[in-house]
Amino acid sequence: MFLNLNSNNNINELSTLERLLEKLEKRDNCLEALNQVQETLEVLAKDEPSERLVAFDEEHKIAFIESKIGAKPPMPKGILRVVPQVYLYKKKKHDTYEKVYPLAESAYREAYAKERGTIIKEDEEIRQRELTINNSKLERLKAEYDIAEKSVENDSLLSADMKQTAIIKTLIKYFQDKRADSLKEAVNLWYDEKRKDEEEQRAEEHRKEMKRIEEERLRAEEEAAEYARMQYEAAEEAAEYARQAAYNAEQCMEEFQRRDM
Repeated sequence: MFLNLNSNNNINELSTLERLLEKLEKRDNCLEALNQVQETLEVLAKDEPSERLVAFDEEHKIAFIESKIGAKPPMPKGILRVVPQVYLYKKKKHDTYEKVYPLAESAYREAYAKERGTIIKEDEEIRQRELTINNSKLERLKAEYDIAEKSVENDSLLSADMKQTAIIKTLIKYFQDKRADSLKEAVNLWYDEKRKDEEEQRAEEHRKEMKRIEEERLRAEEEAAEYARMQYEAAEEAAEYARQAAYNAEQCMEEFQRRDM
């Protein structure tokens, strides 16, 4: 018997499901926003140079260091070892550069201390403001989430296991598609379909496992056949070698006999 949407009982059950869905979606939205704020705070808490400072260094640092100690020489390798003098000269040049580089880097930081200090100070002020804003958001969202979660917990329409957004949407669709005319029927239908899905999944997993076993069996047979072929060929080669040895021995005996005569 199909659902009669004019039935007060059915309308009430559908409305109750829709209100529960609103509670769940509110809780889920709070949780999503809460996670986003926590991720933002984790990024802000990292002790890393700001993008502005990195961009500034990329623009000025290499040119400054090259003006002081030149471009970084490549590490000698490969064919250069064939000529030891050239190799040792290039290696010494590379090693010397590595030793003086920290001094040139310090000189860069000193030369641009004012500009870099301004960027660091401004970015730190921005970071602190963002920390304050997001910490405030975090506390507000935690309170909102707790209220939304408690509202869901206090709703006695369904068990805790069924208080999931996807499940409630499915139950509502059963009503809308006239596949159920009561909440009890909708829940039973959901469990029936869940059981069928699980059976299909187990059957699919079983099929995959049987396919894997069959593939392994065929591979084992192919390997066994290949091994047998190799053994046969080896036996044939050994037999041919034995025949050739016997023939050579026979030829030698005949030669010795002819000489004795």
